[in-house]
Amino acid sequence: MLIELFEVGSGWWVLLWGIASVLIIGAVKAESPKGAAIALAMAAGVSMALSDPWAYIKAAFSVRLVLGFLGGYVALGVAWGAVAWLWYVRDRIKRFEDLKQQWLALHDDLGEKWLRWLWYEAPDFRDARQDSGIRVVPSVWVKRSLVLGWMAFWPWSFAWRIVCWLLGELWERVFHRLAGWLQELTERWFPEPE
Repeated sequence: MLIELFEVGSGWWVLLWGIASVLIIGAVKAESPKGAAIALAMAAGVSMALSDPWAYIKAAFSVRLVLGFLGGYVALGVAWGAVAWLWYVRDRIKRFEDLKQQWLALHDDLGEKWLRWLWYEAPDFRDARQDSGIRVVPSVWVKRSLVLGWMAFWPWSFAWRIVCWLLGELWERVFHRLAGWLQELTERWFPEPE
């Protein structure tokens, strides 16, 4: 009975892996590869326990299949980890530039007050190796759990990044159209006072 409910591709199987995927993505975003590994192991264990065990046993004994899968998974994970790191650094530098422009809109220079403001306003720019230093370009060594999470759980990390990117682009387009329409209404209903 349970074996039929949890066959690969059934509704319960999709639900199980859907919940596991949400947990894995959350753990990778929180820089917790251990949490992602636990979620993956639990979902795999439940999936194997509640489905036909012979299918997994047959696949495990095909050495070429297992080695090919592992080699491909690791290669794609390393490639995605490198791309995700570069994307992360680019986003971080853009955020730093936005904060700098925000500061310069209100102040004349980037002196000691700027560094103090940045220290409190953007704690993710604090340099872990200094008490009061600021580090714009992050260190791979400091963020190693994030990078390893991207590499180890690359299918989920990749899917999440692409979905967020597509939704972000869609949101920007919708917002720009809506903002233009609202601005037209505002100017029509509330003309400039003379």
